[in-house]
Amino acid sequence: MPIQVCRTIVDVRNFLSALRAEGRGGTIGFFPTLGGVHVGHRACLEVARSQCDTVVASLFLNPSQFDSIDDFHSYPRSESADVAAIEESGADCVFVPTVEEMYPDGPACQLDIPDLTSRLEGALRSGHFSGVMTIVTKLLNIVSPDRLYLGEKDYQQCVILERMIEDLHFPVEVVRVKTVREPDGLAVSTRNARLTFDQRSAAGRVGEALRSVNAIVDGGERSAEAVKAHVTECLGDGKVCVRPTLVSVVNDRTLRPVSLISERCLVLVCATIGTVDVVDHIVVTP
Repeated sequence: MPIQVCRTIVDVRNFLSALRAEGRGGTIGFFPTLGGVHVGHRACLEVARSQCDTVVASLFLNPSQFDSIDDFHSYPRSESADVAAIEESGADCVFVPTVEEMYPDGPACQLDIPDLTSRLEGALRSGHFSGVMTIVTKLLNIVSPDRLYLGEKDYQQCVILERMIEDLHFPVEVVRVKTVREPDGLAVSTRNARLTFDQRSAAGRVGEALRSVNAIVDGGERSAEAVKAHVTECLGDGKVCVRPTLVSVVNDRTLRPVSLISERCLVLVCATIGTVDVVDHIVVTP
């Protein structure tokens, strides 16, 4: 059957209610996306398809999670291509609402976990994670899935949403899907398409720098400052400027900085190449 495209909250609820009433809904998996669907998104949908009876995706460019209006307007948009890719990846239904549908009176309600959302990327993008939390809460209330699928590429987002779901007692299981990477090791991202050829080549240094962290930690390095200095040095070695805006070593659950790598840690890099922000990470275990 062709994918069911729902544009209103009533439509998607009615579609899922009919499936449940007929005993055909089974386990419902849900994957939210802004659009610009790529192989990383497809991987999340394919995992959901393999584990669930019904797969629902959302396609909504959420303005409340952008701290820059220019960033919002430059985000890739192609609804027809995105819906086709979502269908090819096995989804049964895609929810494609308008901003007016999701925020009829504007974003009056905002959620936040300051101890998590103000750190790392949150310190660079004011209000971003609050916007993510709010829209995901709205979507979970609309779809009522059994499982929520999240890509680990956005590691901090995974930590924040897992904590939100636990704290608000949502009856949903979070399933993380491993980061899909380019051949040079860079995490696949919608933003990568905005890089020029030379910039994209330079962006590979982010993946290379993070991969090299494993080697120095395996070699006995435990100083977080030494790891950060190593990553920063790796990023600066090239003709095209890769300007690090954040290089951090933190506990992978609390996101709090560590001085020594004595347990599982997240090494997170945010870098600017031209006008594009590149974000990537690696988890290391001593």
